[in-house]
Amino acid sequence: ILITVRDILSWILFINLNPENWEYSYEHGAYLVFIDAMDSSSTLKPLTIDYLINQQKQKRILSETINIKSNLLTFGSYSILRGSFIYNDNEEYSFKAPTTLLNVQRLLRAMQLTNKPILIEGSPGVGKTSLVIALARLAGYSYIRINLSEQTDISDLFGSDLPDIESGKAGQFKWHDGPLLTAIKNNQWIILDELNLANQSVLEGLNACLDHRGEIYIPELNRTFYIHDKETHIPLRIFACQNPYGQVSGRKGLPKSFLNRFTIIYFSLLERIDLKIICQQLYENISEDIIDKMLNFNEKLQQEFNNNQWDFNLRDLLKWCQMFDQNNQNKYKAFYLIYIKRMRTKKDQDHIKQIYQETTGWNIESIEIDFKIDSKLLQ
Repeated sequence: ILITVRDILSWILFINLNPENWEYSYEHGAYLVFIDAMDSSSTLKPLTIDYLINQQKQKRILSETINIKSNLLTFGSYSILRGSFIYNDNEEYSFKAPTTLLNVQRLLRAMQLTNKPILIEGSPGVGKTSLVIALARLAGYSYIRINLSEQTDISDLFGSDLPDIESGKAGQFKWHDGPLLTAIKNNQWIILDELNLANQSVLEGLNACLDHRGEIYIPELNRTFYIHDKETHIPLRIFACQNPYGQVSGRKGLPKSFLNRFTIIYFSLLERIDLKIICQQLYENISEDIIDKMLNFNEKLQQEFNNNQWDFNLRDLLKWCQMFDQNNQNKYKAFYLIYIKRMRTKKDQDHIKQIYQETTGWNIESIEIDFKIDSKLLQ
């Protein structure tokens, strides 16, 4: 573990936010700066927590409610200012699952340091990006999600000179803002997804807006744009999400000097109770018995394909529930489309069918796919 002066200063800054209750701030500052950045499978994590508890000689109980007031969103001891953006649609999200509540606490705790970006790391399907989006909607902020890849160029983020079609003249070029610069101008929450897929030039270009400078200089415009609005004092939130290095193919380890610019938090894997609560809350029409059997199948599938290239997580369960809920209660048809058609070989398909029967007790059905086409519709 690399510990630098930046980490110590972040800890001190967090304690100074609540000096009257410095013992509480000391404990949660340690979680924020050091412990939340550790993988849950790390042997060092429980030792660090035990040492911290022995220091404090008391344990804190996780609050289980999110309170929304006119100007504040509060969870336990942590609050953030609410924005004024109003969403017309109502997108459901489950905040009742225990692991989700723990992740909310970690995220809001990290957001107390308003000038520091947040890096969320966790396995696929644990809800890294979706939790940030749900929190933005709940707090009344618009957001922009930017998916990074090895082909992403820094001009794709900041902007570039492009042909001016509106002028109607050949050879005319005009500056067009990129999504990152647009978000900075509009004070939107910025979500940089798949950060450890970005190439080195993009990481270097992001340096100035992630560290203490908090600015972006655009040479084509000869202008400097500041991350934090100095007039309104409303902090612009920057989040980055990534899968752990070595767990998913194509991900590379980022330089420690670059990672040190972030407050790093690690999202734990969702437990069975989390999956059950989420499925029951989002799909109330599906009985508890059916959801239990779906979870049994998912657990067995993860065990059987643990050393394979497949990853089965909450996304698959929610797709299964959604199709089952919308498709006249046909469990097998939804299962067939989501799981069986995903397999490349007949051997894997037969193996999954066997697991399906053993864990759920439901019969294998024959699936006939009808193909219909007319002048207006392909079905």
